[in-house]
Amino acid sequence: MDEKKIIFLWCHPRSTSTAFLRTFMQREDFIVEDEPFEYSYFFGPERLSNRYSEKYCDQDKYGKETFANTVEKILKMETSGKKIFIKDMPKHIIRPDYLLHPDNPTLLPLHFIKACTHTFLIRTPEKSISSYYRCYSSGQCPGYDHFDPTEAGYWQLQIMYEFLTNTNNGSRPLLIESDDLLRDPKSMMIKYCDGIQEEFDPKMLHWKPLTLEELKDSQGFNDAVQSSTEFKEIQHEYIPYPNVVRDTIKIYMPIYEALKKFRI
Repeated sequence: MDEKKIIFLWCHPRSTSTAFLRTFMQREDFIVEDEPFEYSYFFGPERLSNRYSEKYCDQDKYGKETFANTVEKILKMETSGKKIFIKDMPKHIIRPDYLLHPDNPTLLPLHFIKACTHTFLIRTPEKSISSYYRCYSSGQCPGYDHFDPTEAGYWQLQIMYEFLTNTNNGSRPLLIESDDLLRDPKSMMIKYCDGIQEEFDPKMLHWKPLTLEELKDSQGFNDAVQSSTEFKEIQHEYIPYPNVVRDTIKIYMPIYEALKKFRI
């Protein structure tokens, strides 16, 4: 495996990460993967999520997907000669007993992790968690019939960030903040590309509307970005949020604020 040929963007749900993914879809020198470890997390025999029933997972087309299989598939992509850009979430790969495994709290091989470039994207819980709730309440997201605060993904993101910092002798991974990105996309993408030692391409800032069928079945979650052509703050109609949403925002704000200090 060529060192640093695989670039990860680690994020949490509703962090404008799919729009970010669109930027690298405009580059011919990259293969783009959207949350490949999600299938093992939700459906495979090693699944960490309880969202779907055992019967449902056993019958799902990804019911036999393992984390090792996914890593193997990623490595096989390198034979194309292109670099690989992957958007995924630490909540998909942080092991439940991570405290017992400080040297590697993930379900991925350590040698694989060390051979990749890791970057992070965060967004304030005030926007991400409220957006997550809107997806549930819309009734347009198959399988998502209830709001689960544990799926917010912030604490796993912090664990992954600190783990990679320690693994890299204290050198902190590149981290960008969603509001900064939306406020000045060109400047932030130039900084990001510089951070991963890639030349910025202006084509990354604009794209054609797509159904994103080549990414995954994401009905209800990526409707806005499917029709988008650039980074843009989406305005939503006000809806009342239950206490569980407001409480979840309060719980994860300290993690967001702690990570935000390290943004570029």
